Amino acid sequence: MKYSSIISITFALASIIIGIFLSRIPKKLGFYRWVTTLDPSAIGLTPAHHYGIPWGYTLEEYYDNCSAIKGQNALVTGGNSGIGFAIANALATCGVHVTIACRNAERCTAAVKKMKENAATIVSITTMVVDTSSLSSVREFSKDFLVKNDGRSLDMLFLNAGRGQPYGEMGPLILSEDGIEITFATNYLGHHLMWKYLEPLVLKSITGRVVLTSSSASFKTFPNKVATSMEELHGQGSPPTDLRYYSQSKLAQILWTKKVSRELANDTNMYVNAAHPGFCYTPLLYSTFKPSPFIVTLVDDFVKDMTWTSEEGALTLLYLGVETTKLKEGEIRGKYFHPQTQEVVNPLSLDEKLQDKLWKFSNDLVANFV
Repeated sequence: MKYSSIISITFALASIIIGIFLSRIPKKLGFYRWVTTLDPSAIGLTPAHHYGIPWGYTLEEYYDNCSAIKGQNALVTGGNSGIGFAIANALATCGVHVTIACRNAERCTAAVKKMKENAATIVSITTMVVDTSSLSSVREFSKDFLVKNDGRSLDMLFLNAGRGQPYGEMGPLILSEDGIEITFATNYLGHHLMWKYLEPLVLKSITGRVVLTSSSASFKTFPNKVATSMEELHGQGSPPTDLRYYSQSKLAQILWTKKVSRELANDTNMYVNAAHPGFCYTPLLYSTFKPSPFIVTLVDDFVKDMTWTSEEGALTLLYLGVETTKLKEGEIRGKYFHPQTQEVVNPLSLDEKLQDKLWKFSNDLVANFV
């Protein structure tokens, strides 16, 4: 039996078992809440883990506050699907001028068409193309964005684009066109370079907000936490399908959030934070595990029942992007959240020396593209 078939069957059986345990009785008994006391990474992971906890923010609250963000300017990378689409759609529906950046122009166009079909009030949405795994692509995108933006402030920057860590055949480490491990390059480094170009626009905003789509996978990384040299990055001794490459990139995002907040200090008008959307029913879910169509059909209802919707997954990220009064009152900077607006501390992200080393490593990698 092929390795991929074993994975698909295992995924199917696990989904069925989890589906059974997501019935009403274990929820009401607080089983999943109890799990979170043992493992903080599970906080808000699914609706079951959040059962009985008041939501810190709701979609109703978001839409009631539309007038406060109408006319503002936002950029959402990876805005054509999943969490990115939900964020961009919600912002555009409230009258925000939204730019969605996608790897593929056709997918961007299709996403905008879908948004306009669902909400006739959307009047200002722009599409641009960028591949965050490619430093040259990020450089050209950033330069074009600066020109098209014509000096206007950028009120919200959602660094959301990314790739999962799909299971597959064993083989050599997958590298980007720049010779960098592909998941680290896509999820983290490309956004670091983008920030180098766009930071002045965010600083021009009355209250600039930067939100990174991270993950609870950041708790389960390699022993060295995050690579701070090419030798470490490419010398983990693990196959390219090791999920810890994804975990490493997500921890890097939280470390970056804390480093930027330290650099800016608390007297600036900028709020940089990260959030885990939870286990959501998005295209990324099946792209990670790549089950067969038969398996998808078999487990899909269970999966839908045990996951957040894209709109629910986007909610905490929207909170960090639009609720400026709460950000100011709570001094919410350099923090990390789980659904629904629960602050979670990942102890691996608190090492300031590691934050500094990652920052220097990142600067060295992008030096020729700034």
